[in-house]
Amino acid sequence: MSKFVNYKKRGVKLPTGCSALFDVLRPRIEVRTINGTPQNEEAVGTFKDIKSFMERLFGSQALSAQLLIGPSDGRILFDICSSRFGADGSVHGVVQVPEGGEEEVVVRRFLTQPELGVPRSSEASTGLLRKAPVTILCRVQPFPSEPATAAQLGVDLFRDVCGLNATSELRFQFHEIVRRGKP
Repeated sequence: MSKFVNYKKRGVKLPTGCSALFDVLRPRIEVRTINGTPQNEEAVGTFKDIKSFMERLFGSQALSAQLLIGPSDGRILFDICSSRFGADGSVHGVVQVPEGGEEEVVVRRFLTQPELGVPRSSEASTGLLRKAPVTILCRVQPFPSEPATAAQLGVDLFRDVCGLNATSELRFQFHEIVRRGKP
């Protein structure tokens, strides 16, 4: 053992603002922003907030952006994604709904409206456990190309499928993936 180092004494001073060693070891989470807007955000709102989130998604310059909207009880989830990875850079949407319930029937009926066209076959997520709940992904085809139209689709979806109204609580999650080194 070196006589210059006493391994039984800790001579580490904590940096300013740290009250315990855990504060030094814990990774700092910094919310990176694009033009002052957080890349990941969770919010609670109502029907009137759907349009602003849709405008944000459609206007995103990120490589990929995702907007999740659902009622606070989690019955269904409206999942909208935009991607700059492909050549088209389009926006796509699906409605996630539990298999076999009343909501599945109502969502499928809603998605067969003439202006939406007949939905393509949906996918089911298969669980590893026999009695695990299965979620059906019902594609919204074609997805509206304008934020206002997409927002109205969301309002109509939650009104018709969940029986929500203008004051009902909705949960929003917005996520973006940007290139490293971008502000």
